[in-house]
Amino acid sequence: MEKASNIRLINYRTLVIGASGGIGASVAKMCGLAGATLELAARDSYRLEKLAKNLQYQGIESSITECDISKPRSVRNLKENIDARGKIDILVNCAGEAEIQPLSLTDFDSWNRMFAINAGGSFLSTQAFMPDMLQKGWGRIVLLGSRAGLSGAPFLSAYAASKQAIVGFARSVARETEGKGVTINAVCPGPVDTPMMQKLISRIAQRTATPEDSMREVYMAGFKRLLFPEEVAEVIVDLCLPESETSGQVIEIDPEPCSQGSL
Repeated sequence: MEKASNIRLINYRTLVIGASGGIGASVAKMCGLAGATLELAARDSYRLEKLAKNLQYQGIESSITECDISKPRSVRNLKENIDARGKIDILVNCAGEAEIQPLSLTDFDSWNRMFAINAGGSFLSTQAFMPDMLQKGWGRIVLLGSRAGLSGAPFLSAYAASKQAIVGFARSVARETEGKGVTINAVCPGPVDTPMMQKLISRIAQRTATPEDSMREVYMAGFKRLLFPEEVAEVIVDLCLPESETSGQVIEIDPEPCSQGSL
């Protein structure tokens, strides 16, 4: 596959965290096609290596680092590893995880785990890489939230709360960096056709003794279909472009609604 004719991210070192699948993998591919120097990170080193090989077949080179974004030491190691090759210009954090439980069965360990991975990962990665951006007066940061964090979702209270935390974090940091050349935004998509989403629907259906098709309708309420990862990735990449000055915004992405009265 030839690279995109409009190479708008050439020479921009771009870190995509959570790149091993779903939205993160789509972001990595789009950034690579736009000419970015790719740094990819995820917990699953096998899937990360597989992605890097697939990108290489398409003429896109990348460097990979195994990283648990919820662990401060792992994030420090990630930064040291990348800094040996160059400073990051663009940070995209797509890492995330969801645990399915009704509130009555959600223990504090599960609650903390969701916050450590989702909100904590955004905090640790932004804190690690933003100072270099501020020093050179330019940078782009995009954090992946979720529509669940804005409107809620049954059996996902800890996940939804942790994603809402990303929204407040991005807006607050944007006020700190205003006028300093560094932008930060949160992208909150509706239901996306990823393995994670399909697994969630299946697990909730099993635990609630509900037909899977019926549970899928619950999570797709008001929409004709799931979003494609590429649709979300396109919005994320647009926010990373040099000409984009949007900051402190929450970008909601929803699939085509069934009617004007839908959520």
